[in-house]
Amino acid sequence: MNGTQGPEPRSAHSRPIQVSYAPQSGPAPMAGSGRGRRVAFGITATVAAAAMIGVGAVSWAHRSPAAAAQVEVSSTSTTGSHHPVSTPPAGTAPVTLVAHRVPAAPAVPAAKVNCNVKKCIALTFDDGPGPYTHKLLGELAAAKVEATFFLIGGNVGHYPSLVRAEVAGGHAVGNHSWSHPQLTLLSSSAVAREVARTQTAIHHAAGITPTLMRPPYGAVNPRVLGVLGQHHLSAVLWNVDTEDWKNRSVSITTQRALAGARPGAIILMHDIHPTTVQAVPGIIKALKARGYTLVTVPQLLGHPVAGHKYFNR
Repeated sequence: MNGTQGPEPRSAHSRPIQVSYAPQSGPAPMAGSGRGRRVAFGITATVAAAAMIGVGAVSWAHRSPAAAAQVEVSSTSTTGSHHPVSTPPAGTAPVTLVAHRVPAAPAVPAAKVNCNVKKCIALTFDDGPGPYTHKLLGELAAAKVEATFFLIGGNVGHYPSLVRAEVAGGHAVGNHSWSHPQLTLLSSSAVAREVARTQTAIHHAAGITPTLMRPPYGAVNPRVLGVLGQHHLSAVLWNVDTEDWKNRSVSITTQRALAGARPGAIILMHDIHPTTVQAVPGIIKALKARGYTLVTVPQLLGHPVAGHKYFNR
């Protein structure tokens, strides 16, 4: 747990996608008609299935032929290394799909892993949820791997079903602030607002309250740690930086993850980049081949203390 860590490089961010229903063309079915009953049943069944399997709303709505609606998705992104996170404009509310109101399946209990015996390593993903998170969740489920997600509060309201899917999939969810500022440059009250607002958003989305917080840029000091301690949060940093935000390369991200892999390591990635999501299956396969057990940060650290910082086990 010793040593120093430089600030996390800022990643380029995609704006939260805007999701809305567009009715199919043609006259609406008459009440009580066979078509109307089939459409209603199709939507109900699709929503229920999405809640059961914990898939993101964008994923199930886009793929489902049963729903009598289509999803329109638009997304813009910025480039560069130090852009602030895109958050919803003041006074606006995210458009919510029907599935967002369906309770997620109960969270899968995390398996007990003895990292004193096992060769444990943790994959962590920052800055989501975002447009590629649902694909990443599918890759992790296929590999039967649990990871840790540090969420931007400003994005949580746009993707609440993905937050629920993360929890339902057995993944750990942590706080990554509301708008990704450098906390050491803020007043203590401003730090508290960034933290508390995100805690509330995550709780509203998924019914849990995180106990882990990753300070943006890895910037933390005793004063910030004191605020985190007041909110019952431990600061989780990393000791393997893939720099996926900068290289945007499947091969380089994979190489850096594997080169830094050590028992007890915490690997930093960002699920807002498609190249990162594409790299994950190969990273997992290679780590497993080396004998690693992939775990969540809580499994790796055991019982981290609020107000303390951790770079690795």
